[in-house]
Amino acid sequence: MKRILFFCSLIFILSACTTTSTGKGFSAFDDNKVLEAIPHFEQGLIEGDKLAPMMLSMIYLADTHVPRNIDQSKIYYDKVFEMEGNTFDQYLDYYLPYIQAKISLLDDDIDNDLQGVKLLRQGKYKNYAPVLALLARCYSYEIGVDKNYKLANQLFMRSVQFDLKDWSRLKYAWVLATHEDDSFDYGINAMAYIPDINEVDIDEEYLFIYYDTLAVAHAKNGQFDDAIASEKKAIKLIKNQLSIYPNYENWIADFQDRLALFEDGRPYTSSEL
Repeated sequence: MKRILFFCSLIFILSACTTTSTGKGFSAFDDNKVLEAIPHFEQGLIEGDKLAPMMLSMIYLADTHVPRNIDQSKIYYDKVFEMEGNTFDQYLDYYLPYIQAKISLLDDDIDNDLQGVKLLRQGKYKNYAPVLALLARCYSYEIGVDKNYKLANQLFMRSVQFDLKDWSRLKYAWVLATHEDDSFDYGINAMAYIPDINEVDIDEEYLFIYYDTLAVAHAKNGQFDDAIASEKKAIKLIKNQLSIYPNYENWIADFQDRLALFEDGRPYTSSEL
């Protein structure tokens, strides 16, 4: 399943001046208007703001509001190093290795996976939920490292501890519910990590992810009627945004495939990063 870090932790962007092109991009991005943010970031790149290509690189890695484009992400990533330094370089030093790691893990060259994992294992990320969750997935699926279910679960739990919202909970629940190896979960029920709908702390725009995760968890437990109902809610919610984000068509196709599985009385399994 396509999963991203919806950049919720990049709160520092709010410190950018909203009168600049990059600042306007951050403002649109913070309002979940990613397509509106892109031209502002592109103009920020022209104006020499190193934060702009960093954000563009992240956006093209995500495969959410625009299709994932690893080559385009690499181009923007490289642009950062072609530009002169600025006052935000301290943030760049923190986030750029994370971006490089994601590029290494998501490209088609498995020889790059080890380097990606090494970047994620840096001490500065020990309390950074997105990195912890991504590293947990690497240990879950043997990507760049030997498979280690115990460590994967520990990393997921740590990501939940340090996440300001409920994204890490949903990511952990997703892997618990969909891992193809039944021994992965050590008896942990995915439902334990899915908040009640009245308490879930994510932006309303992304509730389709909540219901999709709830559906696979129900299916894992053999509760296929509940899985079907939840998946249908996910499909309805994401379709409401299709006119704004055409790339969601790919997500809808995935949701419908899962719905067909649940209607056939089968759970969904995945080993996707």
